[in-house]
Amino acid sequence: MKYLIFILFWSSNVCAISIKCTFEEVYSSGEVQQGFFLLNDKNLRYEYYDPALFTLLYLNNNLFYSENINRKKVQQIENQNSIIPHLISVYDDHPNYRDIYEFHQYEIKVQLSSNKLLKNLIVKSDKLNVRIHFNNCNEDNIEKKYLNFNPILDYVFD
Repeated sequence: MKYLIFILFWSSNVCAISIKCTFEEVYSSGEVQQGFFLLNDKNLRYEYYDPALFTLLYLNNNLFYSENINRKKVQQIENQNSIIPHLISVYDDHPNYRDIYEFHQYEIKVQLSSNKLLKNLIVKSDKLNVRIHFNNCNEDNIEKKYLNFNPILDYVFD
């Protein structure tokens, strides 16, 4: 029995992915937003550089929002209509991504970099049309303290 537990624990960690990237979102209106994201074993931090914008944390299947100007205030939000859980679903296929993912209201087209990490995502829906460019992506061990709140710690992307 203890071997079964070890095998289950080991196999679940083998599939876990830990990635950090910078991103640039380009909207159909021409608006551009930049930031970075950290992904570690289905937990994600998606932070915009603009202090007038926000940081999203997807932790244990729950989505949290914090304004960059006031990081002490964090609130849980509904993630039903968010693209964030779908991003996690795409990354679950690493390194064997499909070209197109279809979710309830989203279609996501995937383009890979030469190192088999995401390079571009094209997200289309009735309400959203955005291209997300991923830059400086690396598989890296990300400390859990950066994927948490209470408080949200500053992360310096190197």
